Amino acid sequence: MLPQKFIIQFGSNFGLKILGMFAGIVVARIVGPEVIGTLSYGMAYVSLFSIVMGIFGTPHIKLVSEGKPIDKCIGTYYTLQFGSIFFYFMLTFGWFFIQKYILKVQFENNIIEVVIIVYIFKKALDKILIVSEDTFLAKMQQFKSNLPKLIMELLYHPGRIVIVLLGYRAITLASWDLLTTILVLPIVYKLLKRIGNFKYDKLLVKEYFKYAFPIALYMVLGILISQGDKLLLHFYTSTKELGYYSSAYSIGGFVLLLGNSVGQIFFPLFSDLITKNDWLTINDKIQKFHKLILVFILPSVCLIALFSEQLVTIFLGAQYQPSSIPFSIIAISSFFFIWFMPYGSVITGKGKFYLYALISGIKLLLFSFSITLLISPDFLNLGAIGVALNTLFMTFTEGGLYIYFSKRIGEINVNKIYLFVNFIIVCIVLVLFVIITFFNVYTNFIWLFIFLGFPGLIYLLLFKMKIFNYAYVKDSLNQFKPLLLKNYIKKEFKEK
Repeated sequence: MLPQKFIIQFGSNFGLKILGMFAGIVVARIVGPEVIGTLSYGMAYVSLFSIVMGIFGTPHIKLVSEGKPIDKCIGTYYTLQFGSIFFYFMLTFGWFFIQKYILKVQFENNIIEVVIIVYIFKKALDKILIVSEDTFLAKMQQFKSNLPKLIMELLYHPGRIVIVLLGYRAITLASWDLLTTILVLPIVYKLLKRIGNFKYDKLLVKEYFKYAFPIALYMVLGILISQGDKLLLHFYTSTKELGYYSSAYSIGGFVLLLGNSVGQIFFPLFSDLITKNDWLTINDKIQKFHKLILVFILPSVCLIALFSEQLVTIFLGAQYQPSSIPFSIIAISSFFFIWFMPYGSVITGKGKFYLYALISGIKLLLFSFSITLLISPDFLNLGAIGVALNTLFMTFTEGGLYIYFSKRIGEINVNKIYLFVNFIIVCIVLVLFVIITFFNVYTNFIWLFIFLGFPGLIYLLLFKMKIFNYAYVKDSLNQFKPLLLKNYIKKEFKEK
């Protein structure tokens, strides 16, 4: 059932991402980069202290996957989560009012202030929903895990299109985001109640905090990196420039969904396999995954990167043309993010969360130099392109550290042939991109040659290296049969 779990996890997320991209494109074309930048800034602002609400999720998945009493885990998790939400309110509202009334910080406009307040409540309610998602992830029940989010997103994305068509902007969009979260709370409660009554357990609290401390440090450092680049871009440039980057990331980072799906499945799976000391199976799963994305994902990502300007112009409009180069960079970066993800899952599955914190510390140290070099007016001043390049640099830094530490703590084998093929293909993409973009080589013949010939070149290379053949494609596609997915979902709902 593992292929069906992966298909459910990735398929639902991918479908929602496509819906979100479509809605985002419509919204972006109507409201312009200023409104998009306002929403992006508001979410980045409220995320600064969200770490206090996210430190117990990973311990919860770890403990449930290890076989701890699930009713006690849920009760304990909820108690800790409500306490962390209260602390989050104190920190975020406290910092907001200190900035506004004591430090006399002037926000760009009053709309940003209202959006920040709305998003504070949105962020807090998201962390109530996450209890259900984490619980069913630990049980490897992917459909139940995704169901509340699926309903919420199906309400949110069509709704925001209607909102902008009616002439409303940032405040109403943020408020609708909050309302859709409220609407799914009863569904979360009903799913969890099928498991049984929740019980708070003092002994389990110690287990949660044992893992939570290194996770807290890791998350603080991670938030500083993931949100800091947006805040610094806004500081050094403008809301409009941030809108260019945010728009590029929203459509260029779609491949990250695959990485998130991989992490959500591999973490509890590897945790169980490591307990059994079954490194042979772990290596087999990693190799199969790398082969899968090499054959089915990389060629598409390369084409998207090469046709970035056309795609951005078609979907977002000519006003977003500065987003095209960041879009290409982010697409390539996203692919390598998912390539390295299984090695990160080995570290978390082993319970070595302090290594995750160490990796984030190294990243933050490098980040502080690289982001300043790339976007500061005193140095390269690359704006949105600089942030995208920094994202690519951070991806390779993180991936290299994942491989290094996973090999040290476990019996992990890295397929160097697959890595070499990735490197060759990306180098070809880079050469073509430079020739086309910077030397202004634009003809219909060249575009047709790239669109038809480049995927053929990739698959010829994969075929010659015995990575790709018809039998492999046929076997892989057989896993997508609707009957198999239907039977898997039925089996999930028969279980508590």
